[in-house]
Amino acid sequence: MFKKFWSKKKKSPETTAPKTPPPEEVAPTPIEEEILSPPNPQAFEEDCQRLISRYLGFPAQGLELHWQGEKGLPQSFAQAYPAAFKDWLAVDAPWDKRTVVYALLDRLLGAQLAPWQKLHRLIDDRLAQTALKEQNENPSANFLAQQARLYFVLDQNEKALQLLEQALKQEPLLKAAQLQQAEIWLWQGQAQKAQPIYQRFLQELAQGQKQLPFEQLFSLAQGGLQAPVYAISFLQKSKDLKHWEQYAEEFYWSPHYRMQHALQLIQAEQFAYGLSKLLALTKEMPWFKQAVLAAHQFIMQTKGYEVFADDMSRLSKLMLDNNWSY
Repeated sequence: MFKKFWSKKKKSPETTAPKTPPPEEVAPTPIEEEILSPPNPQAFEEDCQRLISRYLGFPAQGLELHWQGEKGLPQSFAQAYPAAFKDWLAVDAPWDKRTVVYALLDRLLGAQLAPWQKLHRLIDDRLAQTALKEQNENPSANFLAQQARLYFVLDQNEKALQLLEQALKQEPLLKAAQLQQAEIWLWQGQAQKAQPIYQRFLQELAQGQKQLPFEQLFSLAQGGLQAPVYAISFLQKSKDLKHWEQYAEEFYWSPHYRMQHALQLIQAEQFAYGLSKLLALTKEMPWFKQAVLAAHQFIMQTKGYEVFADDMSRLSKLMLDNNWSY
C-alpha cells in the first residue's frame, strides 16, 4: 500500500529500502494517558527523521525515510503511522518520545540491524537487561565494544574491561573500544590513563579548529564523543546547570551521567528536582549502587523518611538484598 524510500538530503535518486510491513499492519496498544504534547505532525516528522541515524548508531548522515500513498502523494510519518504519532503525543520527555520512535523504527528497520547495532539501540533506549539476551557466537570487535558499554551501564566494570581487551585484539584502533576503555578508567579514578585517549579524539574532532562548539563536544549526531563520564568531568567545572540539562537527553541511557546530574541539582539546592531525578534512576536502574546509596542517604539526612516512605522501603530492600551500605 505504501512505498518507503531511503534518501540523503539534497541527493537523488533515492534508493529503495527492503520491504517492510505496511503502515499500521500491527497497531500498538492504545495509550490512555493524558496527551501532554500539542498535536504537531511536523515535530513528530522531525523527531523521526532526526533519530534514524542515532537508531542505527551513526552520527547524523542526512538519512531519511519517505512515504507515498496509493496515488503517489507524499505522506508524513504521522499520516503513515497515526497510532505511533498518538503514542508520541502521549509522552512529554524527549527520552520517552525517543522510545516511541525507536519502537516504530524497529518495525521498519529492525530486521536490517547488525548485531552491534541491536545492542546500541537497546542500550540507548535504557533496555540494558533486554540487551543482555543478545548473544553472538562469533562477535565482531564492534559487538564486543557495545557489550562492554552494556556492562559498564550495568556497573560491572571488570567484565567490561575484559570485553574491551578482546575487541582491541581484533581491531587495535577501534575508536568505540578505546573510548569505552577511557570511560571506565576515568570513572575508576585513573585519569592519567584516560586523558590521552580523549585528547586524541578531540583533536580529530576539531579538525584544526581552535575551539569546538560546546554543542558538538558530546553529541552523537554531530560526531562528538559518546563519553558521559568525560562529560561529567567537563561539566563539573561549570556552575551553569543549563549545560547539564543540555546533555540530559544525549546521555539519558547512562546511569553515571544521570546520577551526577541529579547530585548537581541537589548541590544547587534544587532539592525536589534533584531527588526526583535520583529516585527515577533508582527505579529504572536499581543495580546502580551509588545512586541507590545517594538517594537513601539524602532522604535520611533531610529526615524525609515519612514523606518518601515507599521509596525508603524500596531503597532499603535493595541495600539489604545486595549487602550495600554507606
